[in-house]
Amino acid sequence: MRAIVFDSGPIISLTTNGLLGLLVELKSRYQGTFYIPDGVRNELITHPLQTRKFKFEALQILRLLESGQLVMSDPPGLRKKTMHLLDLANRILYARNHPLRVIQFAEMNALALAIETNAEALIVDERTTRMLIESPEELAKRMRKKLHTKVTIDKKALSEFQKHVEGIKVLRSIELVMIAYEKGLLDKFKLKVPKPNETLLSALLWTLKLHGAAISEQEIKEVIHLETK
Repeated sequence: MRAIVFDSGPIISLTTNGLLGLLVELKSRYQGTFYIPDGVRNELITHPLQTRKFKFEALQILRLLESGQLVMSDPPGLRKKTMHLLDLANRILYARNHPLRVIQFAEMNALALAIETNAEALIVDERTTRMLIESPEELAKRMRKKLHTKVTIDKKALSEFQKHVEGIKVLRSIELVMIAYEKGLLDKFKLKVPKPNETLLSALLWTLKLHGAAISEQEIKEVIHLETK
């Protein structure tokens, strides 16, 4: 069965930007299942329901679970696989002879589920997770600049990690919204304003960026240019 696995970040981004409905519309066009693991459910629902600030957002996401738009999956052995990946990921980068703990449980829980379900994509906004999967050398360079110290890579840990994540396709909430845009799911917002396509794209991309999605100003300009030329 076709599957897509979500980390917490993209769903939070969609919810806080009033775009959670896009998930429902995309799901209606997708012949497969949108999964989250238990660790992501805890971040999206269990913990926020105990707060005041994010309780309503948690209820919106819980509604998607109860309606089957999202499916929580915690197959046997997933936690063990998650802990193994988490251990590997946090032993790849070293600074001052100590491993850098750069990854949290929920991200690796989502990655483990994506591997387990042979998912077509892992939707994750967290830059460190994406870079660790796609470009660990660039992550090491980024950490060197951030920490102002030498950062090395444990090649053995990296090699084992890469064997697990081989073939995993990573997408951000930005790409998800662009898919929705290209499918016409946001056409209702192409209103009587100057350059309606450009205005809509700019509004979408900037609101996502300003609420935490990982996209640069230059990338926003490039996306708008490509989509409106």
